[in-house]
Amino acid sequence: MSSTQQTGPATELAERVIAVIRKSAEIPMENITLDTTFEELGFDSVDAVTMTFAIEDEFGIEIDGHGFIGVKNIGQIVEMLEKMMAPPA
Repeated sequence: MSSTQQTGPATELAERVIAVIRKSAEIPMENITLDTTFEELGFDSVDAVTMTFAIEDEFGIEIDGHGFIGVKNIGQIVEMLEKMMAPPA
């Protein structure tokens, strides 16, 4: 399911993440979906660090030292951010 098919706060988060990644990768928005992998974007480790800093700046958060290690696609980044930004239970 692409981010344009969802509604609500999750959609806004996904759209913001995709916009940050699009800007970092200089790739047209329509070519990035929640299923897009870093491999498909051609990201190397330097790109991943740059993207991590850009996401931290965009959302005003700090991502731990491991960043997005083990994350395979854009959807997993969105899920990770949803958990990090959720109000405490």
